[in-house]
Amino acid sequence: MVGLGFGCYVGFMILVVLIAPVYIIPIFNKVTRLDDPKVTQPILSLARANGIAAKDVYEIDASRQTTRMSANVSGFGSTMRITLNDNLLRRGSPEEIQAVMATKWATTSCIIFTRTLYFSAWSS
Repeated sequence: MVGLGFGCYVGFMILVVLIAPVYIIPIFNKVTRLDDPKVTQPILSLARANGIAAKDVYEIDASRQTTRMSANVSGFGSTMRITLNDNLLRRGSPEEIQAVMATKWATTSCIIFTRTLYFSAWSS
């Protein structure tokens, strides 16, 4: 039997995952919708092929804090977002951007698979 504390933790985490991309992240960074089809169309096509239901690609102004090139997929359902940082967009070629996104999706898929196996075994 799972305790009340664990249930509260899971509920809180689900809430954070749903609201963070839309309400929390924009408090700390400027997030804008990316409108360049040369960048967005290949990424959204790759996302659909991998079962990621994001509708738009966003840019975040991470260069104020770091020189690292990065991207992520955050949210769940209607709040799911693909976000590329401005360093990646400024310094990366279209092929490099797609490679970074593919790496992020592969890592996320492995983590989800591992957690699913762990929780399935734990709850048995």
